[in-house]
Amino acid sequence: MKRDLGELPSELRSVVPEYAAARSAFRARILRLCLTILIVVVLCLQYYDTLVSVWNWYVANREAIVPLLTGLGGMIALWVAFGQFKTARLRHEEQTHADLQRRIIESFSKAIEQLGSDKIEVRIGGVYTLERISKEGPLDYWNVMETLTAFVRERARWNEPNNETLILNHRDFQETGMPSDIQAIMTVLGRRSNEMQRLEVAMNWILDLRSVDLRGVDLHEAELGRVVLMHAHLEGANLFKANLEGSILAFSHLSGARLEGASFHGAILNSADLSNTFGVEYDQLKYTSGDPATVLPEGLERPHAWGREAAERRPGKRKQD
Repeated sequence: MKRDLGELPSELRSVVPEYAAARSAFRARILRLCLTILIVVVLCLQYYDTLVSVWNWYVANREAIVPLLTGLGGMIALWVAFGQFKTARLRHEEQTHADLQRRIIESFSKAIEQLGSDKIEVRIGGVYTLERISKEGPLDYWNVMETLTAFVRERARWNEPNNETLILNHRDFQETGMPSDIQAIMTVLGRRSNEMQRLEVAMNWILDLRSVDLRGVDLHEAELGRVVLMHAHLEGANLFKANLEGSILAFSHLSGARLEGASFHGAILNSADLSNTFGVEYDQLKYTSGDPATVLPEGLERPHAWGREAAERRPGKRKQD
């Protein structure tokens, strides 16, 4: 007599349906096996004479056929083994890639948490962790670059000072100091590889550092091509032999910066303040874009492409943005 499930103990009610499903699946497998055997038997009976003829022919020519069948079997075995090896390798690569992506995500999340720390040494550790992650691939690279530039724009945003005193010499700034975490980020941005810079050009990726306070930053020999530095304050910065080709420096403040050997080819310097800078020469500015509002060091000839009109204000006296 069939019992209702409600009459069973509670611990057995969940087991009975699973047992019933397993029993049904077993019956289905037995049925398929029986049908397969039946089909084989019918085919053997239907083609009995043909099978006997083939067997007799095999027995008569066995000495010649066996080596061929052995070679064919070996080739098939090798083909199957190669397929299994290829499948195993693909699965291993997929698993390795998945593990790598998981580690990258975990490291990225941890680095972001470090950037939000109150301890400067923890934030610096997060910066260099992100730099390592940026070398894993193009997408990881640009995610890191956007994160770092956003951090600089937020933490080093330019705020108008209460007085008009500005640092005009990169040596003077050593007394006050550039925040170590911001300096670490700018160092990372300044040593981007040539390969990644070419990728930026191909993908039209542009680093945005507009309206930031980078007074006194050390960017000697830094790679800052095509970086947006509009309204940026770089007074007293060390830009010795820095690459600023194609960068947008319009309305930027470079007074007192060290510019010996810096490359400005194709840079936009409209309304920029280069007063009291060190080491800048005419040849460095010859292929740049400027205008009459661009302020140059006293005595430096203005490039002809900028127009003949001179800046109306004296060097070092421009109004701060």
